[in-house]
Amino acid sequence: MIALLFLLCSCLIPDADLEEIKAAAATEPIAHVEQQYIQYLAQHGSSLEAYQGLELVLKEEGETERAYVAKKRQEVLSSKSYIWGLLGGCIAFLGLCFLPQSRWYILTIPMAMAISSLAFSNDLRYKGTVIFASVGVYSMPSDRSTKLFSLLKGSDVRIIEQRVGFLLIEWNAKQGWIKNTMVLSWDPKQSFVLIEE
Repeated sequence: MIALLFLLCSCLIPDADLEEIKAAAATEPIAHVEQQYIQYLAQHGSSLEAYQGLELVLKEEGETERAYVAKKRQEVLSSKSYIWGLLGGCIAFLGLCFLPQSRWYILTIPMAMAISSLAFSNDLRYKGTVIFASVGVYSMPSDRSTKLFSLLKGSDVRIIEQRVGFLLIEWNAKQGWIKNTMVLSWDPKQSFVLIEE
């Protein structure tokens, strides 16, 4: 009960640091406000309100791809996909515990698996957007390997695997390796800072 009350109060009380950043947006240079939002996210973790502010700042700067990523991170934070997983688990539990002698028992597990799969079918955390102009996609995690194709700035990719310095991505049913500094992940837990080479 106390935890629920604390959670409710923390949602109602505005964050002083975030309010300070919003106030600074009216007087300080926009690039400085962007850095304040990024530092806030690094220190306080994922915040829907901080990503909303960052999106507005990036749009004003003309950084459309990065603003798009901020919007996608908001979608991840506001996603209700965990509800599908919970619902599927409840159906499986009910089927196993209460319907073992019933003919409905046969349907509960496949139905639970189908409902649970909705939770993971479009998990946005494993996607990203190419931030730099024309980026090469390679056959191996190395610049010296064979170049398979190129991606343009703003292309959305699915991130399959991460290795030191490279990401295995999928784009239009094609797979290949790309430098991790070229893609900004939609996962709110990832850093929003770009490392330019």
